[in-house]
Amino acid sequence: VATNEYRCSYEYLRQNLPTDKQSWFVITEGETQCLDETSKYGFQLILPPPENVEEEPPSNKLMVHFAGGGACFTYATCFGTFWGNVVHTKVKPQTGGYFNYNLAENPLVSGAWTTIALSFCTGDMHVGNAEVELDNGFPWPFHYRKTAKFSGYNNTMSVMNWIKEQKEFEKGKVEVAVAGSSAGSLGVQVWSKYLHDHLGASKIQ
Repeated sequence: VATNEYRCSYEYLRQNLPTDKQSWFVITEGETQCLDETSKYGFQLILPPPENVEEEPPSNKLMVHFAGGGACFTYATCFGTFWGNVVHTKVKPQTGGYFNYNLAENPLVSGAWTTIALSFCTGDMHVGNAEVELDNGFPWPFHYRKTAKFSGYNNTMSVMNWIKEQKEFEKGKVEVAVAGSSAGSLGVQVWSKYLHDHLGASKIQ
């Protein structure tokens, strides 16, 4: 857990990754949360295998990925119906595709990229900053109201602040690529200027 007193540095996480693991999940404290408030917000830090790293410490390549998971604006889309949820309301670790560092010919592995995957659990494309009362529109006794706390902005900033605190990711000294999937790809577009200006991102897609 990254707190104001203990920031859970990249150096510590890199040096203490268990040999049978590929990644850490870092919980960022502060005004961060998911639509499902039982799920702690955080990000996934995936480290390249030591044998693929030429530098010590590895500090020259960083992939920042904005996860997808749907967008919502009504009670049914944010909190679900009898048939389930439309959006991700809890954190879901990334394990497939190029997040799988055991995958043969994964370019992030062969290129010794560190990956930071921003979780998505707010239905707001990583940019929301509002509390909205939502009503399911059903008559009693099936009528429900619930507050949707769209915290995508605070969640994203908690990760951006952590990145900027790490000496290994100092702007101008690291190659930064940014990508997103589904709703996360829209978040990348909204955050693109910030990512360029503050992280020095040179590849944004």
